Parts: sequence; C-alpha cells; structure tokens
Amino acid sequence: MAEATIGRAQVLWEKLRRRKVVQWGVAYSLFAWGLLQGLEYLSDTFVWPPLLQQLATLAFLVGLPIVLVVAWYHGDRGEQQVTPAEFLILFGLLLLGGSLFWWFGTSSVATMARQDGATPVTSVPDRSIAVLPFDNLSGDPANEFLGDGLAEELANRLTRVPELQVASRTSAFAFKGKQLSIEQIAAELGVRYVIEGSIRRNGDTLLVTSQLIDGPSGFHVWSKTYRRPIVELQNVEDEISGAVIEALRIMLSPETLARMTGKSAQQDAHEAYLQGISELRQLSDKGALDRAAARFQEAVAIDPTYAEAYAGLCETNVLRYVSFSVTTSIEAAEQACAQAVRLDSGLPGVHIALGRLYVATGQAAAAEREYRRSLDLDPENVDAFLGLGAALASKGDPDGADHAYQQAINKRKRYWRVYDAYGGFLFQQGRWAAAIAQYRRGVELAPGNATLLSNLGAPLFLSGDFDAAAEVFRRSVEIAPTSEGYSNTGTSYYFAGRYGDAIAMFEQATRLAPEDPTLWGNLGDAYRRMPGQGELATGAYARAAELARGVLRVNPDSVVTRSQLAYYLVRQGNRPGATTELETAGLATTEDVYANYFAAVVYKELGNLAAAVAATRRAVAGGYPARLLQADPEFAVINRDPALASDLEAASRASSP
Repeated sequence: MAEATIGRAQVLWEKLRRRKVVQWGVAYSLFAWGLLQGLEYLSDTFVWPPLLQQLATLAFLVGLPIVLVVAWYHGDRGEQQVTPAEFLILFGLLLLGGSLFWWFGTSSVATMARQDGATPVTSVPDRSIAVLPFDNLSGDPANEFLGDGLAEELANRLTRVPELQVASRTSAFAFKGKQLSIEQIAAELGVRYVIEGSIRRNGDTLLVTSQLIDGPSGFHVWSKTYRRPIVELQNVEDEISGAVIEALRIMLSPETLARMTGKSAQQDAHEAYLQGISELRQLSDKGALDRAAARFQEAVAIDPTYAEAYAGLCETNVLRYVSFSVTTSIEAAEQACAQAVRLDSGLPGVHIALGRLYVATGQAAAAEREYRRSLDLDPENVDAFLGLGAALASKGDPDGADHAYQQAINKRKRYWRVYDAYGGFLFQQGRWAAAIAQYRRGVELAPGNATLLSNLGAPLFLSGDFDAAAEVFRRSVEIAPTSEGYSNTGTSYYFAGRYGDAIAMFEQATRLAPEDPTLWGNLGDAYRRMPGQGELATGAYARAAELARGVLRVNPDSVVTRSQLAYYLVRQGNRPGATTELETAGLATTEDVYANYFAAVVYKELGNLAAAVAATRRAVAGGYPARLLQADPEFAVINRDPALASDLEAASRASSP
C-alpha cells in the first residue's frame, strides 16, 4: 500500500513538472515578492496609506492559485484531462485562495474599524480633530515651548469653528512622548483626524512640518513644510488652520470667519505667552510660577488685548495662592481674570481660570457656573471636568463631584492628572483605600512625578501604613525637593519619634513655602517635642497664626483654617483668643475631619476633655483614621477616656486590611 502511494505521488510530481506548474509557481512567487518589496519602499518614501500595500499583498495571494491552475491546463498541450486526485488538488488550491481572500479582507476591515477596542469608525464624527504637540527637533530643550505652543494655538483657533469638534489640549498633550501609533491615539481620543508635526529652530528661522492624518486608516490627507522667520510663526498657524478647514470642506459662517481672521497678538507677545504656558504646565516649584507670571506680564505689556495671556496670568496667581498660600496674589488674579473676560469671553480657558479663582476663594456656585460655561464651549475639555468636580465638592455635592471626576477619567484614561485630582477628592472625603488606588494608577502612568508620589503617601500615612508612606515621601523629595514633600517626610519622622529629623524637614519646607501656615505649625510641633526648643516653638506658632489670619481675610468661611488658628493661639498661651476662634468656627455642627482634629487638641489644652472627646468622635465619624489618633502624641491624654479608647480600638481593627 505504501509503495503504491509513493508511486502515485511520483507520477503526480512528474506531471506537475512537465506541465511547468512548479516552475510557474516559483517564478510567480519571486516576482510578487520583488514587487511587494518595491511597493514597501515607495510607501515609506511617499507616505502612502497602509491599506494600499495590504490590497497588493491580497491580490498576489489570490493570484497564486489562479497561476497554478492556468499552468496546469496549458503547460502540456493535449493532456488537459483531470484525474480525481488532480481535481482535489485544484479544488484545494482554489479553496486556499478563497480562504486567504476572506481572512485578509475581514482582517483589514476590522483593523480599519477598530483600534485596541475603540469605537468603530462610523461612530466617530467626521469633523473631529486633535492637535498633538509638535516635536522639538532643535536639539535645545529651551525651544520646547515652540512646539507645545504651536499645537495649543492651533487647537484654540480650530475650537472657534462651530462646525469642528476639537479634542482638548489636556487630552491631546497626554500623549506627548508616548510611543503610540496615530491610529491608537485617534481611537482613544475619539477623533477622526489628527494633526502632528515637528518644529526646528535655527536662530531666527523656523522649519515647521505638519501633517493632517486620517486616524482610523493612517492615511495622510496632506503634509506640508513651512520655512519662515520666527516673527511669522502666527502666519504658519493661520496657514495650517486654513488648510485643515479646506481639507475637511468646512463652510464657515461670516461670524466664524471674522473670529478666525481677526486681530492676533503681536509675535513677540505670542512667544512670551507660549513661554509662560510652558512654565505653567510643568509647575514644579514657586520659581516656575514666578517665571510664568513674568512671561504673561511681558505678553500683555506688548499686546494689552491678549485675552489668553490675561487668563494665564490669572491662573498663575491662583496657583500661587493655592500651592504656596501667597494671599496677596488673589487680588492680582481677580484683576487678570476680569480683563480676560472683558477681552474675549468666548475662550474656554478664560472660564477655567475664572472657575479656579472662585474655587480658591470659596465661591463654589460661581465656580460651577464658569466650569459649565467652559464645557458649553468645549465639551471635551478635561480640565473643565476636573474643575467642575472641585467646585461641586466645595459646594457640598460629593455625588456630583464624583460623577464629574469619573467623566474626566472616561475622557482621558491615560492622563495621570485625572487620577491625581480624583484621588485628592477621595482623600478629602476620607476614603483612603479608594484614594490610594487612584494615586497608584497615576503613578503607573507617571512614575517620576514627585507630586503624585507625595499625594500617594498621604492616604498611606493616614491609613496607618507609615513605612510605605515614608518610602514614597522619600522618593518624592529625591525627585523634586518641594515644600509638600519635605513636610510629609517630616510628619513621617514626627510620628516615628524622630523629632530632630522632623525639624530638619519642616525647616526646609518653610524655606520653600514661607507663607504656608500649616508648615509653620508643624515646625512648632516638632520644636515643642525637643528639650530647650520652647522659644523656637512659640515663634513658629506665632508665624503660623499670622499667616492663618491672612488666609481668613481671603476666605473667612474656612472652618479648617479657623480651627488651625485656634490651635496656634492656644500653643502661644492665648486661651481667650483660641476660645473665640472655636466659637466663631461653629465646630459643633461641622463634619470636616481636620477642623475637628484641631478642635479636639484645643479643647484638651483648655481643659475641656468632654468637648475634646466629642470633637475626636466627630473626626473619626468623618473618616479620620483611628489608628493615626492612637499613634498621635497630641491625643495621649484624650485617648485615656475609656469609652473613646474602646471605640478607637474597635475602629482600628475594623479598618485593618
């Protein structure tokens, strides 16, 4: 049987050779391979779409069985009779060709319609676009702002076209430096088109290359290179935005056209503005804010009608207050925001800056209004969603705030800042485990971000995991020696009983943020624990009280700041002043965790242990960790209350992993 099978195979092989089927198959395969290699080279050179090469490959694969069949019938004239075995071979070849056609065809359609689980192309608006930051090819990091600024200005201009949906700046810039394909980026941003490019500066000359790409297919709609003097950067922005509008065939209304071609800032002002934005976006210390403010001031000095620069100046001054407690910056922020609104109230960034100002000054309802106005102008703006969450949280609407933060995350799942902001909200709600999870996700996306590490350490610390907290705080300070990082590291040392090390950290923190009352209060606490440092402690508490009063002048309804002031006063021996502040704060009805914490210590120092125990219970009910109260030396006397000690022990066990 085996010999017969081998014999038939040899006969079949001879027929294939005689009819030149083998020769034609080999020749066709070599010919197809050569053409595909040439096509690949041409595709790379002329940036042809990948679909063209896929179709060519598919055509050659389908053509192979056809060539073999033709060779079989015409390779040896007079022998066209087909035996059953030969018929099966021919049928198999045709079946193989059809299978390859079906497999490659459906695979290509699936690839075009879906990228990493993204929404099919048909559900993406045809007139939707994202502008990615332009790569800096100058070799000088100092020119990074040019590429970022060009992209931001292009997005701002295109946002003014009602017929076009533009991904927000924060959404698009989250992909800066990420090794992802345009197809993946477009799918995640939910846009049809993507603008990318590069910018190279050589003295006063710019070489700008820009491409408009169809995201789902990767097809280059157009690509152009501009060589211009740097003073004509805005002309390049005009040309690119005009080319986009033309390519997408958008018919502009007269009103829109007027906005697109209206007066723009002078080039020197524009460049100063871009430098200010660059400093603001990579905020790392107070010096960055000072540099940003200087650039924005320079921009508005050159062009007093530059609304975006005034909005940047407003945001810079708000951050000075929020991050470093510079109370004098609030008036400057108010003036800058008011001027930005007068000049152009149709810019989403103007309303975001104003919303941040209102949140910082305790005007939650006004802040909510501004953030919602920004979202009306730009429904995809992640910063507006984050701001709305902060406004609703301040307003006492935690469910609404939670929803706003979730919307921000859904808009931009790969943007570390959304997890940082949501983690901060959960942290303020006393939801330590949930906050830790959000911060860890942010750290995964931005492992070298010192702020994220510092923020992660806070809920770890409050949940009683002091070792883990100390580790992330230490890493934070190593990356960026910020006031917050030093303060958190000092607090970890303080709870470990290492008061000398804590003093060193708190002193560093106050040098970096000398107008933060909390840091001076922490330093006073550490001094008080060291023998012979009583006078230094009193001086630190006095400075903390002075700064707390400044905060209350800006936001008199801050119950936390008022309870802190009461604490600083009682530490100086000013018992009547501390009592007055507690009464003014209305602490008996507040649920704020930290306000009740400070109130408990003040009541203890005033000798009212019953009130101290009651405030401690309110702090625990609000989410303050029982384990932390048990370890806090300030609560050693309060925790002697038998009923409270029992409750704290039970709460500590319940919160253990």
